Amino acid sequence: MNEAETKAELIDPALKAAGWGVIPDSKIRREVIAPGRLVGYGQRSSSKICDYVLVYRGHKLATLEAKKRDAHPLHLEFYPPLRDSSLPVSDAVPRLSPGISHLT
Repeated sequence: MNEAETKAELIDPALKAAGWGVIPDSKIRREVIAPGRLVGYGQRSSSKICDYVLVYRGHKLATLEAKKRDAHPLHLEFYPPLRDSSLPVSDAVPRLSPGISHLT
C-alpha cells in the first residue's frame, strides 16, 4: 500500500470517524506548505510539505505525516520530542508548531 492509498483508505476515514472536519470549528488541512527557515540576508531555505495539519478553532493541534503502510509499523512521534526515536518527524513539523505529530 503506497502513501496515497494509506491516506485514502486508512487516514481519511479515521479522521472523519474521529470527528475531524465534521465537528464545528475543526479542520483538516492537507498538503500544508511550511515556509523555509530564514538563512540570512532575507533568504529562506526550501519549503517543506506536511501531509495533514489538524486545526481546531484556529489553533494547530497536530500534524500527521503519512508513509506507505508496509514501510514500518505504526509509530507515534511528538514534537518537541518526548523520547528517542529511530524515525524522524518531517522537517515541516517544527515549522508548523503543532502540539502533537503523528507518523503513520
